[in-house]
Amino acid sequence: MRDAEANLQRMRSLAEEGIVSQDRLDSAHTAYERTRARLNAVQEQVRQAHEHYPAGDSPQMIRVHEKDLQRQQADLRA
Repeated sequence: MRDAEANLQRMRSLAEEGIVSQDRLDSAHTAYERTRARLNAVQEQVRQAHEHYPAGDSPQMIRVHEKDLQRQQADLRA
């Protein structure tokens, strides 16, 4: 997520200076929004797992969702 945000900020600065096109800025913005949506979806999955399995009724499912969140976060950093 941080990489997508940093790239978007960099593209904004470069677009303001006229170095990159509006299309490249739009692409960076789209990539950022897509990354943010993926992160939100995974966080919601973890929240639902905790809600659906209160008091650790299924800790294995919670761990599965948490590992998925960790994997998604690692993908977002790349």
